[in-house]
Amino acid sequence: LIRAKMQKRMDESPDSIVAVGGSDFFGPHAADDKSVLGGVVVKRMVDGQAPMCFVSSKLRHDFCYCHDFAMALYTVSKDENRPKSMGRFWICPHTIQSKSYDEIAQMVNHHLESKVQGSFQALPTWMVGLLGLCSSIMYELREMMHMWKADYLVDASDFEKTFGVKATAPDEAIRETVLALKKAKATAAASPSSST
Repeated sequence: LIRAKMQKRMDESPDSIVAVGGSDFFGPHAADDKSVLGGVVVKRMVDGQAPMCFVSSKLRHDFCYCHDFAMALYTVSKDENRPKSMGRFWICPHTIQSKSYDEIAQMVNHHLESKVQGSFQALPTWMVGLLGLCSSIMYELREMMHMWKADYLVDASDFEKTFGVKATAPDEAIRETVLALKKAKATAAASPSSST
């Protein structure tokens, strides 16, 4: 609905709006239960738990690093870029491209002292629906399950060619996310309230 409204406005007044979209986000500030990759994959692995995914860990999915999304927003809003950016819906560069959950887990394990062994816990569609009764994030995910039932790949080549911007290297993005989660975990463990 929002996308349709934005498209209508772009059609009616192309010089008044620009939009940037990305697939699912992850990064140092998006690694909680509201980020699929950050929360149910990377965070669980940092905590020594088996990662989770939807439907199958063999499906390929693109993921957007938050820093790249911020840079994309900044890029299209710069005065010198406005003539070529306005009136368009852009797909920002994606750090994780055409990777399965299994491949991503291998990348995460590379940055962990204690490697997480075992396979993914795959949540079937019906389980997401059931969990949606008691979890607001799962409730919202029910409406987006079409993105998790098959490979979900995006094409940011137009953005990259137009603005000369590339995504952060996957290894760097995963490393920074893992480091942020480790730091948050150490801070929580050192907190006086964690010992009570």
